[in-house]
Amino acid sequence: MALSYSILEGQQGELALLRRHESEKCYGVQIAGGDVEVMTKVAQFVDENVDCDFLDINCGCPLDEASDIRMWLFAVSVYPLKFRELAAAMAKSKEVSAAMPEVDSLGFIKFLPLFLLGLIIPRAIGGTIALAIYKFGKTALYDKNMAGLGLAESENGYLYAAAAVFGFLVSWLNNYPVLYKNMVMRFSSGNLRANMMIFKEDGKEGAPYVVLETEGPVGSYNRANRSLTHFTENTPSLALCIILAGSVFPLPTLTLTATFGFGRILHQIGYASVGYGGHGLGFAIALVSTVTLEMLCLFVAGNAEPVRLAQYLHLSEAKSTGIGMGPIEMAMAKMEL
Repeated sequence: MALSYSILEGQQGELALLRRHESEKCYGVQIAGGDVEVMTKVAQFVDENVDCDFLDINCGCPLDEASDIRMWLFAVSVYPLKFRELAAAMAKSKEVSAAMPEVDSLGFIKFLPLFLLGLIIPRAIGGTIALAIYKFGKTALYDKNMAGLGLAESENGYLYAAAAVFGFLVSWLNNYPVLYKNMVMRFSSGNLRANMMIFKEDGKEGAPYVVLETEGPVGSYNRANRSLTHFTENTPSLALCIILAGSVFPLPTLTLTATFGFGRILHQIGYASVGYGGHGLGFAIALVSTVTLEMLCLFVAGNAEPVRLAQYLHLSEAKSTGIGMGPIEMAMAKMEL
């Protein structure tokens, strides 16, 4: 049995207890300790420096030198939850490096089709919904609102097109890193995929990767904040589309914004409480709402030129016949003609 604190202090007497004799076919080490952080560090040390087949945890050593350094006597019976936390933390520390799969050099290429489809398919769905909103909604009101934008007299249609382009850019920037993510993680990597970045201790050769804690309340806290970060990553284009689309499609914009909010709440709750995969439904709802608002803006932009052409033809006909024009307009039209 070796004491956890003594191992971290580098005491030779304790470290000697961790050496394996060449004649030992099955060899394990027993570590005495009760502090989660200390035992986690010891587990990492053993994993990297000790040749053993198993690691035994001693949380109830009655020795004075053990109890004097804050070990939990009879921890298994008195503090079962604490023991579970300690064991999970130690196991986690030994799995950090193993949790990172081998780099898949073809991961980038493998994910490329999904990356492109992820940009196209949601917008196809959003475009279909946007068209249905116009066709089966208050079409006359929407036409009136578009006419009030001065699409025929100005170039405001380009402003709406810019919003759609910006939305596409936001999607690209959010999804492009996933091409590299697929090289270092797998779809089966679970909560490991919640990591936006993978860290490593500087200046230490062979140091393990440092990733987010995924277990217990700390893991839930990390994933809830990851959901928040994901929200802020996608909000700029959404806010722009809400303002522009709302000027033409006010009620649908309110409905889509509320649906987006509902999806984001599901995303955060599912991610925090269930883990990776639990956020999927909320993600899909929020995504469809976002791209539909984006496509409503593109719809307005697409109608700018037809409206301008129709008004031009109407004006030309009026100039030649005088129908629908007052005396002043008639005089100005004759001057132009």
